[in-house]
Amino acid sequence: MAMRWGCAVLLALAVPGQAQGLPAGVPDRLAADLARAPDRVLDQVARIVHGYGDGVRMTAADVATAIAVDRAAARGRALGRLLAADLDGDGAVAAAEAVTAAAALAAGSRARLLRALDAADADRDGRVDPAEATAAAIAAALRAVSAAEAERLAALLTLDLDGDGGVTLAEVRRAAEAAAAAPATGRSVPPSAVDRDT
Repeated sequence: MAMRWGCAVLLALAVPGQAQGLPAGVPDRLAADLARAPDRVLDQVARIVHGYGDGVRMTAADVATAIAVDRAAARGRALGRLLAADLDGDGAVAAAEAVTAAAALAAGSRARLLRALDAADADRDGRVDPAEATAAAIAAALRAVSAAEAERLAALLTLDLDGDGGVTLAEVRRAAEAAAAAPATGRSVPPSAVDRDT
């Protein structure tokens, strides 16, 4: 028995990533986020597990659905803001409509509406047509969940410690504990976006 424990300790020291219990494919940034702000990572996983998964785990399909829903919500907000200024209901927003609609808004909302209309008017004709509104909404969706953010969310799937194709909150907790122990074992954990966000 003592011999087995000795071998396990030697193996753990020889293979740092396994000593921390993190799968080899976990990106450094995710390892850093787990070490520095595990509650944020747990919250992200919990939102997907309970919002799009089966309430126990999340899969790649669930992550893709979460991204699609977040982008759709951003598109809807962008279109809603533009369509609220379409006073005659023709699907386009003319400059006069924009001025009238903006006048009824508080200063902050007025500025956001006018900036959104200006950004959407791609051909600079003083009118936002349906194609321009759609393009602006798509751009807003990609700003809300960028490709980098989508990759970061997909990277959560590397925490599938048991290899069953899904990630549970328990797996994330175990990975967070392992990542938190990483600096004590000599593995340097790079700075993460979490440090910049707080």
